[in-house]
Amino acid sequence: MDGSTDLASMRNDLATATAALDRITRGVAALARRDKARGLVLDEHTYSVSHAGRSVRLGNWLAYRLLTCLTRRLGWYTELSGFKAVWGDPPEPAAVHAAVCRLRKTLRKTGLKQLATAIEAGRGCAYRINPEKL
Repeated sequence: MDGSTDLASMRNDLATATAALDRITRGVAALARRDKARGLVLDEHTYSVSHAGRSVRLGNWLAYRLLTCLTRRLGWYTELSGFKAVWGDPPEPAAVHAAVCRLRKTLRKTGLKQLATAIEAGRGCAYRINPEKL
């Protein structure tokens, strides 16, 4: 092996190690987001949500299912097709928007303002729970 081959090999090894480190860093960040949201608890028997020491009964199957859908991929946007689990069919954007507005209003009125604020809108008809705001 000559010097140029060794250098090329070392560059390749460095690139591979850098990519692996990037994947690890992203994984740790994802775990940190999940850890921060651990205080968020959904109870399917009572359709209630608990966070930051407060528990609220949503009293509404749709609101509970919507919140469950948003927590499945915490931090990631759920687009219109992802709400099929809530409505059974791909819903109309206006229906999703109205349901999110009602959910936020309910959460604010019942003392879970921080959770209401964590529900963010994205492009089109996409929503997420931002774990940084929990």
